[in-house]
Amino acid sequence: MNDLYCKDFYFSNKEKQTAYDNLKQSILKRSRLDLEFLQSFIEFSKTFGTTQYECIKYSHVIDKDNKTINYITFCAEYLGLSETTIKRLYLTYERFIIECDVAPNEQNSFSWALPLFNDMTLSKIFELLPCSLEQLRTAYDKDILSANMTVKQLREYVKSLKNGFGQAQKVLEQIEEEQEQDKQEDTSNKLDTYKKIQLIIQIFESPIDLTKDNLIKRILMYLHSISDCLVDEFNLSIDK
Repeated sequence: MNDLYCKDFYFSNKEKQTAYDNLKQSILKRSRLDLEFLQSFIEFSKTFGTTQYECIKYSHVIDKDNKTINYITFCAEYLGLSETTIKRLYLTYERFIIECDVAPNEQNSFSWALPLFNDMTLSKIFELLPCSLEQLRTAYDKDILSANMTVKQLREYVKSLKNGFGQAQKVLEQIEEEQEQDKQEDTSNKLDTYKKIQLIIQIFESPIDLTKDNLIKRILMYLHSISDCLVDEFNLSIDK
């Protein structure tokens, strides 16, 4: 996925300039491509008289000095969007957003999934483009689709749909196992850190024998324990 940025550009057309300024503000307040960015991008596209990729790719941008730039070249240079990403943006709009606007209450509308998609990055939504609305609705109703799924997990699930429901179910079970394993590892790491902290407390709270050898031993135990906690919590390394 492309990095978000928006270079300054000055249009001869006031409507385009306003739409571009709004797009810039949309980019500045976020760190990822999401549906809100897509809406701002499409509003900018509308100033060229179309929201379809096959039409917009032949459009040109004209600056205040009458310099002409192809629309695709402009998006690459001033927005950091590759041609592939631009195609996917328009396809996402056509597949999902338009249907919600035109027929929000119809059975074939995608409006039921907008709350889910609002929590997803566009890179995740792009992975779902090959799916039919029926497949997506089934996955949604069965709690298969989740904003917490990674791009890789979504991609594997979509691929599995081509091999039938049985294969799709296996992939889903694998995803659930991975998520459960991540939770268990996270819990285990927290418990390990808790035990190390408890050890540090015991070292200081226990009666101290001030003999030289015992004092050195306690100091070394403390340093060993605290270094493990720092490694776990802050990714730091302390030579022991």
